[in-house]
Amino acid sequence: MDAESTVDATKAALGPLTRAIPIGSSYGSTTKFDLSGFHGQTSISTTAVIYIAWFQKQQKPMTIAVSLYANDRGQKAYGISEVNAASVARQYAVPVLLFVVSLFLVLRRKSSGRVS
Repeated sequence: MDAESTVDATKAALGPLTRAIPIGSSYGSTTKFDLSGFHGQTSISTTAVIYIAWFQKQQKPMTIAVSLYANDRGQKAYGISEVNAASVARQYAVPVLLFVVSLFLVLRRKSSGRVS
C-alpha cells in the first residue's frame, strides 16, 4: 500500500493518532533470486519503527510497527501493524540485563578497591 491509503485505513479502524512514543527500530534486507532467470535478482529492504501509540477510538495504548518496504527498482510500500508488547520486551530484556549486571560488577569492583 502507499503511505496515504495505509494512514487512511488505520484512521478508519482506530481513529486519529493522539500520541506516539518511539521505543525501537529495526532494519533488514533480503535478496530474492528468480531461478528461471526471467526476473533476475531483487533486493528488498525493510525498515520498521516501533511505537507505543494512543488512538482516539482505542481506550488503551497499542504497540505498533510502521514499516517501509523498498526494492532496488525504487518501488515502496508501507504497512502499519500491531506488535505483541511481550515480544518487544523480550527483545530488549537480554541487553538491558547484561548492562545491569556489568554495571553492578564495575561498581562492586570500585567499592572493593577503595576499602583497602
